[in-house]
Amino acid sequence: MGREFCHGHAGGDFSLHATLPLPWAEAAQRGGWAEPHYLVHAVQAPPTVMMLYAPRDDTDRVVILQLVRASYEFALAPLFGADAVVWSADIAQVDQETAVDVMAWMGATSVRATLDDRA
Repeated sequence: MGREFCHGHAGGDFSLHATLPLPWAEAAQRGGWAEPHYLVHAVQAPPTVMMLYAPRDDTDRVVILQLVRASYEFALAPLFGADAVVWSADIAQVDQETAVDVMAWMGATSVRATLDDRA
């Protein structure tokens, strides 16, 4: 929540909190991998904020990693999607071609940094 897309609870039950696109949040709940964050029930967080259960086996681990990736992509959508072009043009007053160039650079830089971290 806030500027965070996901965090894990290493000192507790190893569950995670993640913000997901609503269809993913609903599917994760139906699949038994998640439930709405308690703040959703208190109407203090949007229904996209979920608690992901700790994986019990390799199958769960694969699903939870997919959900974490979806959370990451959901967080980046305003930076790289159509909203970013609109924001760049309307708020930052950057022409569309420059906005697209900047987003391409940001995307390439992000991918390179991710790949470098894996090495």
